[in-house]
Amino acid sequence: MQVTNAAGSVASAGAMLTVTQLKIADLLLANRMMNLTANGAPGTNHVVQTSTNLMNWTPLATLNSSDGALQFNEAVYTNNPLHFYRVTAP
Repeated sequence: MQVTNAAGSVASAGAMLTVTQLKIADLLLANRMMNLTANGAPGTNHVVQTSTNLMNWTPLATLNSSDGALQFNEAVYTNNPLHFYRVTAP
């Protein structure tokens, strides 16, 4: 197998590629608390971000889990009617 990128080329006898989907599993709003549950790659940093317009995103927290299960909770305030969330990974 040969892998090539801007840094150069490397040949090896074999390689394993693992692709893990980052997915929001649950988003619950109860008692003015937003509870987000997501699943991602184990041992990888994931960043929860928020936006009020879907164009400008602000990081809220960096999450990491050995098994890939991610949990985030935030108090919800009524003075901001539009509030969007996303989870990103490098």
